[in-house]
Amino acid sequence: MVKLLLSVFVEAIVGVSLAGLLLAVIVPALNHYRPTGAEDTTAAIVIVAVIVVVTAGVLLRPSSAINRWIRR
Repeated sequence: MVKLLLSVFVEAIVGVSLAGLLLAVIVPALNHYRPTGAEDTTAAIVIVAVIVVVTAGVLLRPSSAINRWIRR
């Protein structure tokens, strides 16, 4: 069980890191097409959506630790 938790934790870190890399491209593009302020809700929604979708994609992919544990 500890191995599963560590694997899921590492995959979550990888997911957040990939989301950060993707946001490094998306945020400047958002600023280029429409300047964003400190309280811009559209930019905040885009940033949160990218983090959630990429992290969930990494955690729920077919060869993830969670899916390997479920198939046992």
